[in-house]
Amino acid sequence: LVLLAFPVLAAALFALEADRKFGAHVFDAANGGALLWQHLFWFFGHPEVYIIALPFFGIISEIIPVF
Repeated sequence: LVLLAFPVLAAALFALEADRKFGAHVFDAANGGALLWQHLFWFFGHPEVYIIALPFFGIISEIIPVF
């Protein structure tokens, strides 16, 4: 999941940097820029939750039956 989610976040960060340094108008408020940034970040954040939570739940489900 990280291999699929990280490139989207990296592209969003590069677009944000281009917007700030070079005036690229990627996240321009007139074009719905704040919403676009939130959507691009969501593509990273949603799979990241599963990457962190699923191993934790798996470990707990293996430990709890032993006790």
